[in-house]
Amino acid sequence: MGWRKAGLLVKAFSVLLAYKSALFVFPFRYFITPHSTVRTNKPSVGQLNEVVWAVQVVSRRVPFGFTCLVQALSVRWLLRSHPAIELKIGVHKSETGQFTAHAWVEHNQQIIIGEQSDQAFTPILTWT
Repeated sequence: MGWRKAGLLVKAFSVLLAYKSALFVFPFRYFITPHSTVRTNKPSVGQLNEVVWAVQVVSRRVPFGFTCLVQALSVRWLLRSHPAIELKIGVHKSETGQFTAHAWVEHNQQIIIGEQSDQAFTPILTWT
């Protein structure tokens, strides 16, 4: 593994840990407040894949892991300057009436992290 990928793993870990910690302190609405971010860069497929790879690797290797919300917030932050990045939160109601929620990130309407093939979630929040 090269220095670039190692650095990306450290950065991903730092962002994941920061969001996991911050979600204990601040209400979720704090994270979806509009911020002034200029989105002008066009990410390459390789760039998107590297960020997603780093977040997934760190999430799998850390004890107790990171939730889909923490992963989605982290990917969105790491790709914050790129256009067409959307964080979505959706809900699903099972046959027994139990609600589940899920967060994922899309780029140009394609899910880049958080894909769930076994359940269909109805989006209730889209954050660009």
